[in-house]
Amino acid sequence: MYIQGSKIAFVFGLVFCIFVKDMNIAVTKLELAKRLLDTNDKAIINHIKAIFSTQSEDWWEELPTDIKASVTRGLKQSENGQTIPHNQVMKNYKKWLKK
Repeated sequence: MYIQGSKIAFVFGLVFCIFVKDMNIAVTKLELAKRLLDTNDKAIINHIKAIFSTQSEDWWEELPTDIKASVTRGLKQSENGQTIPHNQVMKNYKKWLKK
């Protein structure tokens, strides 16, 4: 029982770390947005614009080949009517979705 409890504590710790990390990112983004809104320094604004403009705008090209193939295959299946309605999927997987 102790081993199982320590596994649960370990998993809880990982989840908590991920949550805190996401919260830290959200807080940092809000702080940066506030500072950007508060500044009238054109140099800072131009630097931020430059950072965003140098980022790749075509995220599709950055995806791994296997992911692109999977998405393309799914789109072709959808175009050919090879789909399953959402309510049917939910019905099929109901046993795994129970809390």
